[in-house]
Amino acid sequence: MRNRLGFLVLVVLAAWTGPGAVPAARAGQAEIALRLAPGRLRLALPSPDGRRLAVLGGKGEAGPGHTVIVLDYPCGADSVRRLTVTRSASFTPTPPKVPTSYLALQWSPDGTRLFAAGVVYEITEDGGKLAAKNLYTLERPVLDFRFGPGEKAAGVEVEYARVREIRRGEQALVVKLAYRIYSLKQGIAAPVQAPEKYAIAWVPKEWPPPPAVSWEPDGGLLLFYPYHDRTEYLKPGKARRTIQDRRPSPRAEPGLGPFRFREPCDTEWTLLPGPPADRVRVKRR
Repeated sequence: MRNRLGFLVLVVLAAWTGPGAVPAARAGQAEIALRLAPGRLRLALPSPDGRRLAVLGGKGEAGPGHTVIVLDYPCGADSVRRLTVTRSASFTPTPPKVPTSYLALQWSPDGTRLFAAGVVYEITEDGGKLAAKNLYTLERPVLDFRFGPGEKAAGVEVEYARVREIRRGEQALVVKLAYRIYSLKQGIAAPVQAPEKYAIAWVPKEWPPPPAVSWEPDGGLLLFYPYHDRTEYLKPGKARRTIQDRRPSPRAEPGLGPFRFREPCDTEWTLLPGPPADRVRVKRR
């Protein structure tokens, strides 16, 4: 009877109470209290392979004092590791009438770098412990940010958003954009020269699709300009050209899950907002 019960009970529940790792059955689940005080859970995003989960929480709609946490659960591991990346992240709300949100979380394809509330972190391991290193801090909020090959990244920054006259007697919100390519370890942000004068302007009322960027497998960059609904291909040493009927690839969007990854080790992350406390449940089948 005891063996039978041991076979049936595959679930291990554990609450986070301090430094260390949260035990988890290899074919079971664990629950982790997030400890986001003084704020509450806002958003989460798993790494592309599902091994890690980034969580953003905070108090109020804007300002500093937000917390970023990374949970790490490698295939075959017996526990979930937890890293508090920062408790001073600054969260900026998007202006009214903008049909999208400023980007808050984004992972690199290999899950070793994290864009969180305007800062790029490198997540490292040493002696089984996780650590976060600040690689680059952006000066402005971004509408899109994508990690590229090597030490590169690309993004669309917002220089300002103001109500201005777009036609005689008609006003609308105008967003001035700055497309940039970042060299993360060198701390350099190189501007991308827009193909036309008005390509750096976005009027959401007139052109709803938001600006975006994405990297191609060959290392080239796609840039979408809402003005005239235009996508451009850019690669050093190559002539710039317009790409017809195509936009940058969709990015992974933060949310509250659940997030399910069947490969490489069938992992599912589920956010459990409080009260009494915000938690994350991770399952492995």
